[in-house]
Amino acid sequence: MAAKKLQKIISQGLQDVLTQRLNDTQTAYDGEALKWTGETEFSFTPTQDKTVLAAGNDPAWGVIKGLVMGDFELKLYEMPLEEMNQLFSVKYSVVDGVCVGDDDCETPIIGLSLNNKVKSEVSGKTSYNKTILYKAVCDLPAVSLKTIAEGDTAVVNVSVKGKAYPVFFPRADGSQEARTYCIVNSINNAEKYKANEDEIVFPTEFTADAAATSSGGTTQTPDSET
Repeated sequence: MAAKKLQKIISQGLQDVLTQRLNDTQTAYDGEALKWTGETEFSFTPTQDKTVLAAGNDPAWGVIKGLVMGDFELKLYEMPLEEMNQLFSVKYSVVDGVCVGDDDCETPIIGLSLNNKVKSEVSGKTSYNKTILYKAVCDLPAVSLKTIAEGDTAVVNVSVKGKAYPVFFPRADGSQEARTYCIVNSINNAEKYKANEDEIVFPTEFTADAAATSSGGTTQTPDSET
């Protein structure tokens, strides 16, 4: 049988960065999602500890996997001072501005999603891949300032660094599942992409009967997870 030839996909850019706070029980997202502007670059490096089990003459007879976590970095040109407490462990007031290190500085735990535009050279169609980190904690940003010299048009970036962790949700069979991130396409995974377009949807998995019960008899379409 001939090998399947994959279509050529070209990635064209980062856009539509959303964040939304996890609630206290870490079972849903609270309030309105925030859309950040001035995004320039994003990187995420997932890690997963693995233990390879040997048996007999097979050195890789089985594998035990740990939870998936990872480090991320998002670069922005700048952000409003009054919104910094949406990402960082700081507090803001019109009197004091941004203050860091006080005992009552809360550490936001957020969901984070980002789009990148992709184009298929075969079909000519343009779509969006959305990367969703379900639980993220940001480090305090470094302060970087620069004097502009003659002929210098350089712009200082704000680097948002942090760590992504898994969230936990029940499967339809009653077991608990951990999920750290998903990537969905606006055409191939249209239903889930649309649900997460302007907010971040916490992972769920319901049977049709459970969905009907939770909605008072009308079957709901769940956040489709794979």
